[in-house]
Amino acid sequence: MINPLSKSQATTLSQAKNSHNSFQFLVKCLNIIGPIAGISLAVGSMILSILAIAARSPQQLPITAIAKVGSKQIQLEVAQTPKHLALGLKYRKELPENRGMLFEIGKTQKVQFWMKDVQIPLDIIFLQNGVVKTVVKSAPPCSKEPCPFYHSAEPVNRVLEIPAGSAVKLGIKSGTTVIITKNHKVYNPMEKQEHLRLVLYCGTHTARFVVARNCLKIGFTHTLVQHGGNKQTIK
Repeated sequence: MINPLSKSQATTLSQAKNSHNSFQFLVKCLNIIGPIAGISLAVGSMILSILAIAARSPQQLPITAIAKVGSKQIQLEVAQTPKHLALGLKYRKELPENRGMLFEIGKTQKVQFWMKDVQIPLDIIFLQNGVVKTVVKSAPPCSKEPCPFYHSAEPVNRVLEIPAGSAVKLGIKSGTTVIITKNHKVYNPMEKQEHLRLVLYCGTHTARFVVARNCLKIGFTHTLVQHGGNKQTIK
């Protein structure tokens, strides 16, 4: 994940300040109500614990991209907002093989990454327009500062974090081309059930117009539908 010296610094500091102000407001309220109810300290401690737990919760972003290295693929979560970029893979206890996170840096620039609060070793891949510029292999977790910074020798616009050892297995090194396809969607179990329902429904050839469009997406290229009182075939 991007370290505090990156472009997300101002946003991160602003969020921290807002959280601090909100907590101070709650404390003021408790100071007024607490003496009456006799629970100021207990409730205040509970709120502090909740805030601390929330601050250390890992983020789980949807898989919306894939990276192709030769014939092999990596399913990617995509971080592109300041909040997502700053949190990255912090507090994750595991990262499955062939999974990773794509950091969309935006404008080509030099960026620094660190492993503060990351609990698993990672390979960090710095990319410029799909070409690998620098590979950091097996960056170790760092539980407390000072933590080392990792950066590319050249400006980049994307960074990948994948399980440690993946770069060697996939043959990723400086100069390797990584093809990234965005808006890739992986079906979850519920979506697979919906997919099956559509297959059965579309197979009757009597689907409504809107559903028929979805039929096209799942491979029914000749679906007979009822639309405006007239039957028509959508191809």
